[in-house]
Amino acid sequence: MPGSSAQTPTAGRSALSGRVAGAILAAIRRSTGDSQVRFSERVGVSDKTIQGWETGLKPLVRLPYTRLRGLHRSLTALGEAPSELTRVWETALAVDELLDAFGTVDPDRHPLALTVPDRATSDLISWAITGQLPRQLRETSAVLHIPRRERDQAAAALCEVADRAAPGSAAAAQLRRHAMYLVAGHQGSQDWIAEQVRGTMRRPRSELAQWSPQWPLARSAAVSAAVVGDTEPLTRFIAGGGIDDRNALINLTYWAHWSGEIRDVWISDAAMTHPSTDSWSGEQLLAGLLHGIVHAPYRELSVHTLTALLATRRQLATDPRWRPRISSTVEIALTNEGLSGAARRCLDQVYYLVRSE
Repeated sequence: MPGSSAQTPTAGRSALSGRVAGAILAAIRRSTGDSQVRFSERVGVSDKTIQGWETGLKPLVRLPYTRLRGLHRSLTALGEAPSELTRVWETALAVDELLDAFGTVDPDRHPLALTVPDRATSDLISWAITGQLPRQLRETSAVLHIPRRERDQAAAALCEVADRAAPGSAAAAQLRRHAMYLVAGHQGSQDWIAEQVRGTMRRPRSELAQWSPQWPLARSAAVSAAVVGDTEPLTRFIAGGGIDDRNALINLTYWAHWSGEIRDVWISDAAMTHPSTDSWSGEQLLAGLLHGIVHAPYRELSVHTLTALLATRRQLATDPRWRPRISSTVEIALTNEGLSGAARRCLDQVYYLVRSE
């Protein structure tokens, strides 16, 4: 089982580093219809350099900053490359930098103990570990060639460093919850995730009613369990006060960061306890939540978060661009027989708010 090995991994660069940005660069090139030779001429390097970048043999993340900015200008000047894909490439460079440090053996110095990545970043990291294509790349030709053996080793190393983190510390809680998300799609890590969920959710319900570094860990554990079909931990988290009162705003703030609405760099989970409802519009988050209340395995949490979002941004409920979509999506969500009574009451509240404005 990942995380149970008695051997201590050696420090150094992760075997996954340098791959993700190269894979996105290859997708950008293919979107232009260029061969590697033609593409190399257009960006001013050799075709062997392009091949090395795309395969990760010459990791882009290790280029000098000035060369990276020059390459970015060249990609932008191509014109044919979708701007969204170019933005994903920039995120992928940051992901490769994080993956480069995944060989860190000290849990307190692990990059996931020192930063709080958003969903776009996390899904690219998970792609390297599990092979599951991120949603932002589903309409592209992006392919990441990493042997299964290397993925397995990376998942095991991540679980192991999370296990060695000091119990109860803020850094340990942050590292563990990120690890659970990143290996969720890795078949060999399911037992480890189940063990983490059991250990985390043993805490008294009263502890969920107030924020501590264990709160986001419990939230992530409950969501991870729901993803693999066990909704009981999420039901317990919500019923135990996990998103009541002030926690509702903390949950909303974290989800805004997760969805990319809040662009600030977070170095710790404590940042979610300083909510600001003025610096982000909520539209990007609203789109994700409307999808979530119908399709997500953690739809109960999506429902409560949607209610909190519209309570703080009533203008979204009256916006003619969103009002019909909110109303029709809530109607669909209410047909789900698996929703709890509390979630149904929240949806009724949202429906009434939208129809009455």
